[in-house]
Amino acid sequence: MIAQEKAHGIGPIPVSGQDATPQGLQYIISGWQTMTVWKDTRVLAKAAAAEAVALLKGQALKTTGTVPNGKAKEPAYIIPPVALTKANWKQIYTSGFIKKSDVCTGSYAKYC
Repeated sequence: MIAQEKAHGIGPIPVSGQDATPQGLQYIISGWQTMTVWKDTRVLAKAAAAEAVALLKGQALKTTGTVPNGKAKEPAYIIPPVALTKANWKQIYTSGFIKKSDVCTGSYAKYC
């Protein structure tokens, strides 16, 4: 979407994203995107692996809350999302999730 805005000389207009990709972060630091949602997949993978082992051992699964499923609520392991903006985007590379050099490159380096 942002590439299309740029190609047509439109914007920037408020746009948000998901998955905290290097390109999305570049758009945030340069003012073309307002935020992105980040769920640390390392945390999710660790929890999923632990639960797979628990299932194999016949143990009860850990839950952190519930999610709606029609009229019922299902137990779930919920990883809180983080809204990354221009004000806090650096936490994604200080956490080791993405390298600063993946974001702060080329024409985007001046925003870092």
